[in-house]
Amino acid sequence: MKEIVKMFYKKAKEFLRKNWWDVRYLLLFAVAFLLFRFDKFIKWIIQDTGTVADWVSGLGTVGAFFAIFWQMDKQEKMERAFKVEQSRPRFIHMFRGVLPDNTNILLDDNNFFASLGEKGYDYLKLIVNHPSYFNLLTLDNISSNTIYTCEVILTDDFEKEYYWAQNGLQQNSIIAPVPVSLINRFKNICEKQIVPDETKEKNILLHAKEIEVRFTTSSNEIGFYKLCLNNNEEKYYFINESNNNEIQASKNGKILGKNNPKIEVLNSKFDAYKSKRMRSATIPYHMLKIKILGGE
Repeated sequence: MKEIVKMFYKKAKEFLRKNWWDVRYLLLFAVAFLLFRFDKFIKWIIQDTGTVADWVSGLGTVGAFFAIFWQMDKQEKMERAFKVEQSRPRFIHMFRGVLPDNTNILLDDNNFFASLGEKGYDYLKLIVNHPSYFNLLTLDNISSNTIYTCEVILTDDFEKEYYWAQNGLQQNSIIAPVPVSLINRFKNICEKQIVPDETKEKNILLHAKEIEVRFTTSSNEIGFYKLCLNNNEEKYYFINESNNNEIQASKNGKILGKNNPKIEVLNSKFDAYKSKRMRSATIPYHMLKIKILGGE
């Protein structure tokens, strides 16, 4: 019987999904019919009640049917919740002087970088290959999940914000956001033939105090990662856009409604940079290395 109910459940669910509006009108019609014919409905119940055994047997059958229905619905919600929870990313941050090969260098203004021509790659090469002068802030996706979209906002001690965007952050991959303003500063240093001051250049790169990430998982869940660099406090926020109450927050995380004030503030902050999204560029570090070696 369970297999029959399971098959009926799937077909009924598919039917309701495709014909929900029609079903809703039918239900409204049925309720209206009962209201207008309520006296005859009550009379039928009173006159044709049947025996106690009939009622017990009938209610038992209906109860068993709905128990299986409820169990299957709960199991499906739990499986979907598990899939959603398992698809979430986990980030760790690190300051690196030497970048691993699986690092993606993110630039916040590809137009400016392109205007530098080959010199742009030369300056970027100097930045990523001089650990004594530069330590780049990197974010590692340490989960085994691919992130569909990833946006990053970095705020420095002077309240200046930098924005980067990338589509498709692979599992166990690393991003190193580099503001082109740093490349421009380094360009001026090189043109004036000034020896970079180690402490000054590290501070130029990252007076960073906060980094925020908006991401979309492979389960189409939208979430945020927020890291305060002053005390290394990190938080995750996930937007609840379904009625599945089986979905739980991960460690250091909260599940909030899309109309929650915290979510609205974060979304507004990222949406303000929508026009700059197309200006972001990604340079895989292993490709930059090939270009560097080729140039040498």
